[in-house]
Amino acid sequence: MSDEMDEIWALYADDGAQALDAMEATLLALEGALDTVPSGSVAALFRAVHTFKGNSRVLGLSVVESRAHLAEDLIGLVRDAGVPLDAEIHYILLEVTATLRVMLETTAATHADV
Repeated sequence: MSDEMDEIWALYADDGAQALDAMEATLLALEGALDTVPSGSVAALFRAVHTFKGNSRVLGLSVVESRAHLAEDLIGLVRDAGVPLDAEIHYILLEVTATLRVMLETTAATHADV
């Protein structure tokens, strides 16, 4: 593998970790305060998973991209359709973040889709 591709994979790993860290931090900050979720928090969640999804697409990681897209769709329902960010969705998004992190670690190490 070329040095350029190694650098691209390293950027993917770094950007992905930052996006997932942002998702996790936002979700943890919302714990116990789901009654009044600021729209900025929902937007931050959407941006983070959208970035992660796009970076996965660039590298041809279709399985990772599709899972991130599902998370993006769920957050989109909260953002656009008025679905409340309740305890169940909050829990699902925390689980999604953990799952995407495992996928990130695997793909960054193997340079292949999961």
